[in-house]
Amino acid sequence: MSIVNVEKASRVYRQDSIAVKALDEVSVTIDAGEFTTLVGPSGSGKTTLLNQIGVLDEPDSGRIQVAGKEITGLSRKKRTLLRLWKIGFVFQEYNLIGVLSAQENVEYVLMLRGVPFRERRAEAQRILVEVGLQGLERRLPHELSGGQQQRVAVARAIVSKPAIVLADEPTARLGQGFVAKAN
Repeated sequence: MSIVNVEKASRVYRQDSIAVKALDEVSVTIDAGEFTTLVGPSGSGKTTLLNQIGVLDEPDSGRIQVAGKEITGLSRKKRTLLRLWKIGFVFQEYNLIGVLSAQENVEYVLMLRGVPFRERRAEAQRILVEVGLQGLERRLPHELSGGQQQRVAVARAIVSKPAIVLADEPTARLGQGFVAKAN
């Protein structure tokens, strides 16, 4: 069963008077449980495709289905709900909330889902231990190294057990010694 189905997705960005094709009729199918890697040079459209699969952007043409749901043309509210319940995202720039601790950043998705405080606190602590951040739960993002911030981002992406995890250069700053266990 496919978790992602992209059919002839195209995206053109305008830079001044120049049209830049970020995607040109890209098609890909990813089955549930598969681990897929997008490889290509900088500027080849990897982030654009991830943003479309992650329902952050739409193609100019083509179709995209994620977790059995056609995402092309969804309302803003339905896109937000799909991301909340089905997609975990590790952003290239972390996108941690600066006023929240590492623990609170990881708990955030669970809070949005309405998970009770004690349950979300316990699950966030468990995941932070798994990514090697025990003892750093109360630190704010600016008090963490780049690799530690990225581990918080990974923990936040997987804590809710989403149907799909999208990661845009997730290991760029993790360094050696990082091991994540699958549940």
